[in-house]
This record gives sequence, C-alpha cells and structure tokens, in this order.
Amino acid sequence: MSVYKDQKFDSQYYQDNRPTYPESLYKEIFSYHKGERETAVDVGCGTGISTFPLLKYFDHVIGTDPSTKMLEPANDLKEDFEKKNTEKTIKFSCSKAETLSSVIPADSVDLVTCAEAIQWIDTEKFIKEAYKVLKTNGTLAIWNYMSPSFIDYPKANEIYEKFVFDDERYLGPCWPQPGKSTFQNFCKDIKVPADMFSDVIRVDYVPMKNNEKTAFQIARDDYTIADFRKNISSWSICHIWQQRYGSEGKDIADIFVNELKEEFGWTDDTKLRVEWGTFYILARK
Repeated sequence: MSVYKDQKFDSQYYQDNRPTYPESLYKEIFSYHKGERETAVDVGCGTGISTFPLLKYFDHVIGTDPSTKMLEPANDLKEDFEKKNTEKTIKFSCSKAETLSSVIPADSVDLVTCAEAIQWIDTEKFIKEAYKVLKTNGTLAIWNYMSPSFIDYPKANEIYEKFVFDDERYLGPCWPQPGKSTFQNFCKDIKVPADMFSDVIRVDYVPMKNNEKTAFQIARDDYTIADFRKNISSWSICHIWQQRYGSEGKDIADIFVNELKEEFGWTDDTKLRVEWGTFYILARK
C-alpha cells in the first residue's frame, strides 16, 4: 500500500487510534504452536501494534514493513523497550512481505505473523516466502479485523457501506485493487497450499451472525462517534481522499460522521455498541 510510504502520512496518529489485539488471540496462537519459541517475524508490522506483544512469548522478534514512515513509531517504542529490557530483542526491517527471504535466512524462524496487512500483500508470494523462512513445525498466523458493525443501528451499517465501499463520491474509489475486493470478501480468497502447510484452521467471526464468540474478539460497549472519527481518520483510504479533495476544504471524516449524527441524533459522546468482524488462519509447516 504505497500511501503508507508517503512522508505526509501520520503514522503516530495511526498508532494511537487503531484497535489492539486481545491477549486471547495470542494465547490461541501459542496453544496451536508446537515449534520452538526462539524467533518470530511479524510481516507488514506497520507501527508495531502486533509486533511487541510477541515479546511475551519469544526471545527475538523482528518486524518487517515496506514503509520507513510506518516504522518510525515502532522504532521509538523499540528504544523505550530496550531501556527496560536486556534479555529479549526486537528489531525492525524495511522490507516487503513478498521478498521476506531476502532479509530473513531460510529455516530460521519459529513463527511468521501477518496482522491487518494481508489485503495489501500478494498473498501467494508471501505464503511461499513464509514457508522458506519457517523451521519445520513453525507456525504461520494471519489475522485481520474487518469492518465494524453498529449492533443497535442496522441503518448505520448501511451508511458505513455507502461511504467506505459503494458510493463513488466517497472512499470506494480510493481503495487499491485487489485490496478492496479481498477485504469486502472477508479475505476468503486466501489459500494456504496443502503441499507446504498442514493442520490449517480458519476461524471467522461475523457480528450479528455468529452466536459463539471466538478467540479474536474486538468489541466496545462505550464506543463514541468521536472514537469512530479518530479511527477512520487513520485509514489509508481517508488519506488518499484528503489528498484528492481536501484542498477544497472538505474532510471526509467529518462528512461521514455528520451524516451519522444527523440520521440518528448522536453526539460526540453518545455511547454505542460496536463489534468488528474478525478472522484468523493458523497453519503448520
């Protein structure tokens, strides 16, 4: 996703306003994992949201991302971590998922993760690269949260679809392909080759459709429209929209939020029940 390389993209704002991942997801991954716990690589790591939690389970953690801009907050956090911890190591490399084996030696890694990045990656090439660098019995873990759902306001979800995907006036044209179709399809087109990996599992959670919770839940009972505005302002597609039309004094986050406020009478402090769709895939080399 080239916009993340734009030096005007506010990666610290992204870091501050994106959801984090629940401990239950990491526990699920390591319940599945049968390999060693020496080295983990987090691909498409961005600002390090999914990278630093791996230090609880591994001695050495490496985050890779093609954007130096996105890695700036990650490296700041790395400096803070190193002041307090000398037993474990973390480092970041500016590199692509599709060429992972150019920076990571073959058969050297116990876990490869890809969190909230798979829609921006050539999946087939990445999975082949993950296979190269993983040790036997190493784990490949891919996960994403998807679109949020306003649990008590079905029409709000229709407005969301209009702004984010469908209406040509808004964010739909700002998505690159195949990222948009991959995301809209809940990343169902991800294929893990059976000749490379075994024991493949995939677990989806679709709000208002799944009765049972999974290990990967992101939900809020006190989510405000102010929170929502901050989150959407961190999206890459909003950055693209602002580059194209912001010079006219428009702000897509304000346009989006104001329609929701007008439709439902919400204020910035109105508390809403929101759940995100999620999935995770685990596979063993």
